[in-house]
Amino acid sequence: MSSNSDSKAKQDLLSDLIDKENYDKNILLEQYKLYVDDAQKTSDRRSLTNNFFLSGITILFTAISFLFNNNVKLALILLDSIGISLAIVWGLQLDYYNKLNSSKFTVINAVEKKLSANGFKTEWDIFKSKKRLGLGASRLELFLPTVLCISFIVFLIYHISK
Repeated sequence: MSSNSDSKAKQDLLSDLIDKENYDKNILLEQYKLYVDDAQKTSDRRSLTNNFFLSGITILFTAISFLFNNNVKLALILLDSIGISLAIVWGLQLDYYNKLNSSKFTVINAVEKKLSANGFKTEWDIFKSKKRLGLGASRLELFLPTVLCISFIVFLIYHISK
C-alpha cells in the first residue's frame, strides 16, 4: 500500500471519528480526556520498559566484568549473546511505543479540532519552531540500545576470538 493510500485511509478513519454532523461536545471532551490519559499511560509504560532494560543490561555488564576477570569464556559468550538480544528487543519496544504514541496524538489532534482549544497541536508547533540541537527524543532514545547492541557484538567477537 502506498504512502498516499495510507494517508487517505488514516484521514477516512479520523473523519469517521470526529466529522459527525451531530455530536455531543461533552462526550467528545470525555473521549479526548481518555485519549490524553491513555497517551500518558503509554509514555509511562515506555519509561518502565527503559528502566527494565537498563537494569537488565547493567546486571549483564556486572556479570561480564566479574566473569572476564575469572576467564570463563563460555559464560561470557552466553552473556554477550543475551546482551545483544536484550538490546535488540529494547530497541523494538521503543519503536513500538513511539509509533503507538504518535498514532494516539494523531487522534488527539484531530479531536482537538472540534474543541475550543488546540493545546497539544499548538504546543507541538511552538516546539518545532524552536531551534534545537541534536536528534529528537525518539531517535535519541533509540541511540542507547543501538550503542549497547554494538558493544555486545564487539564483546562477543572479542570473547570468541580470545
